Amino acid sequence: MVSGDEFDHLLVVTSKPRWTLARGGSASTDVGSLLSLVQEHAGPTRLMAVVGGSTGVNEVLLPDGWFGALHLGAGNSGVSGSALGRQGSGTNEQLVLPNGFDAALVQLAQRQGQEPSITRDAFLNGLQLSGWWQIELAGSDIQVAFRTSVDGTYSEIYRTSYDPGTGWFTVTH
Repeated sequence: MVSGDEFDHLLVVTSKPRWTLARGGSASTDVGSLLSLVQEHAGPTRLMAVVGGSTGVNEVLLPDGWFGALHLGAGNSGVSGSALGRQGSGTNEQLVLPNGFDAALVQLAQRQGQEPSITRDAFLNGLQLSGWWQIELAGSDIQVAFRTSVDGTYSEIYRTSYDPGTGWFTVTH
């Protein structure tokens, strides 16, 4: 377990996501228990990002708001994956894609010849969202970028950064 003051940020990688908007996906209570232990021992402001696999989609969520931990779904590295929701339902109703990532996905869908429905609960069906997350840690700075295939080449379509005064904010999309 990590404790003390010898680090700026803590990144947790798990085989399942704590939260997901993947159609048919579910929140992992086991990961939730793990994150509670991490926060208890490391402090509530040190947990900066949680990366979870097994969702079938690439996604980014801020379930605890702009100052909370960033939750990344790293679930599709090159095959057609699950449909990605834009907003949760039921007990996950508070979950939404951050505006910058949502806008980047809408632009990507349009470039792929799709016209996504712009409703709060629309699923981004058929969107080819294979790619990878790039996480850059440098002292107290943390940046996260998503790269995917755009017009046949891999390009960054979304980048977010954390600032202690403003929380997570979109750098580009």
